[in-house]
Amino acid sequence: LALGSLPVGRGAAGAGVEVEKDTVWPTGQGERRTMNAKTLGMIAGTATLGLAAMPAAADVIEVTHYLGSPAEIADDAYDGTLASMLADTIYLSVGPLDGLITDINVTVGMDHTWMGDLTIKFGNGSALLALVNRAGIDGGPDDGTGCCGDSSNLSAEYGITFDDEAASGLSAELMGDGIDSAQIIGLDSPNNYTPDPDGAAGLGSLAGFDGSTVNGAYTIYIGDSAGGDVGALSWWSVRIEYTEIPAPGALALLGLAGLAGRRRRA
Repeated sequence: LALGSLPVGRGAAGAGVEVEKDTVWPTGQGERRTMNAKTLGMIAGTATLGLAAMPAAADVIEVTHYLGSPAEIADDAYDGTLASMLADTIYLSVGPLDGLITDINVTVGMDHTWMGDLTIKFGNGSALLALVNRAGIDGGPDDGTGCCGDSSNLSAEYGITFDDEAASGLSAELMGDGIDSAQIIGLDSPNNYTPDPDGAAGLGSLAGFDGSTVNGAYTIYIGDSAGGDVGALSWWSVRIEYTEIPAPGALALLGLAGLAGRRRRA
């Protein structure tokens, strides 16, 4: 089956798909998908790519959701609840057999002045992790109160990656540390950090998602806890490494092979 002949579904937002390994479909506003040539298929946002005729599932899936227009984060609206945060969701599927997560990273591209106003959370419906909780306010409450956090800025041009094995070795609590209110995190400082809930309820790290199944909804939440500095989310991505869940038929064949081996030895 030629990859180039596979259909790409497009939703109301005109989402498009880009696939690595020598085959590229045009992309529009929406999701950019990266996978290796073994992937069964996936669904993200409004775009669907069907690859049911492909071989066994890949061990990596990475999807980026580009918002058609940047989504504004309500200024000084966060009160500790998810309802008070901007939310955006990506839907992932690695095929009907699913897979088990072994590693997960999240990257966020957004514009905002005064990073210390922000709390950013990530969840999959069954678990929730605060990636950063008001950088520069050590151990502050997760309820939208307190002042004032780090004064440096975020730019959608310089995405920030949250990774348990971040190359910088720095906690998200230190985002913007050493730079000032005229500088940008990711440009004037590292662009990768280990998550730091800093007192917020939920998981303690991205490793808390390990062992969960891949298929499902993944949501980013962003809340602003102080007035006067505003911003918007332009894009974000999730990258998951996973192990395949064997097909029931494959397990049955393995069992039959084992029985046959024992009979021959008998």
